[in-house]
Amino acid sequence: MLPVDEIDWIEARGDYVRIHAGGRMDLMRVPIGSLEARLDPRCFVRVHRSAIVNLARVREVQTPPFGQAVAVLQNGQRCPLSRGGRGRLEKVLGQPI
Repeated sequence: MLPVDEIDWIEARGDYVRIHAGGRMDLMRVPIGSLEARLDPRCFVRVHRSAIVNLARVREVQTPPFGQAVAVLQNGQRCPLSRGGRGRLEKVLGQPI
């Protein structure tokens, strides 16, 4: 098992999730929705139908004038933000993005 605080972000892959943590990637057979329900919502936010981010790892949010907004993590990885995910991230951070 992987300590939850080491997770950078989680990516959906069908009935699996790929957990990105400290440069490693682990595959787990669990739907992303089931895993999301088990995570602390004060630490993890679903930002896209295929992505959950660890709030402690978010360095910045980039919102280009055209194209999809992304959350840039401390390690440089970029996670897509849906419109709803962006709203959830704004709510948790307490500021507009």
